Amino acid sequence: MELENLDIIGLVRGMGLTPDQLAALIKAAPVPAAPTPERKEDGYEAD
Repeated sequence: MELENLDIIGLVRGMGLTPDQLAALIKAAPVPAAPTPERKEDGYEAD
């Protein structure tokens, strides 16, 4: 996890973003939808 954080910091610094610009970018990013659980077939068919 710490290495991921350092990678993110390196990318942000490499792009020349300020902390305020990074915050704005994060706030503007779309929130991914929660995955819908897959329905398992139990092999039973109702008549």
